[in-house]
Amino acid sequence: MKDNRPPADKSAPFRNKPEKRELIIDIVAKWKALPTELKEDKSLGELAKRHGITPNTAFYHTARSAEVYHRMLTEVAGKGIDEAPEILNTLAQNAKEGHTRSAEVYLDFVRKTLTDDKLIAQVRPPKQIQDTLEQIGKGATEMLEIAKALANPKEASAYLQSQAVDGEFVDLEDSQHFEEITSEGSNYPPV
Repeated sequence: MKDNRPPADKSAPFRNKPEKRELIIDIVAKWKALPTELKEDKSLGELAKRHGITPNTAFYHTARSAEVYHRMLTEVAGKGIDEAPEILNTLAQNAKEGHTRSAEVYLDFVRKTLTDDKLIAQVRPPKQIQDTLEQIGKGATEMLEIAKALANPKEASAYLQSQAVDGEFVDLEDSQHFEEITSEGSNYPPV
């Protein structure tokens, strides 16, 4: 009897079990991101067994996949970002004490950060949003000034009266009255 099944896709182990593949990628990437002395498990086989995974060919293939290395590098870079303030502070202190290489590294970082167009574009809000926020800030300031100036009810009432607009109310459901007003050529704007 001939086997008509398609050949197994060895490039994507656990293709039919995406949750298991994702779990393996996650635990292996985090394990690889640790320094050797901090690894509880000394081998990939030990790591798999501790997490209840059989360390078979599919496991090792996934553990050596590009996704694992990408996630591991992202994990390491994230830790590096968390440590950057302390490292930069140490560089600055060493530079102040006369270590020229520390000064060079520190100032190079500052220069690259300040001139990185991609970074600046992410940090600086677009001009339109910035203008809107400035207008909102001005409006809020004006409102606070008005609120302070109108501390008592009499002043508040007088202010509201001064800002009131004279107008006439027309009930549009009263179509006969509406037709009279609009046919007289009044100065009412069209509705």
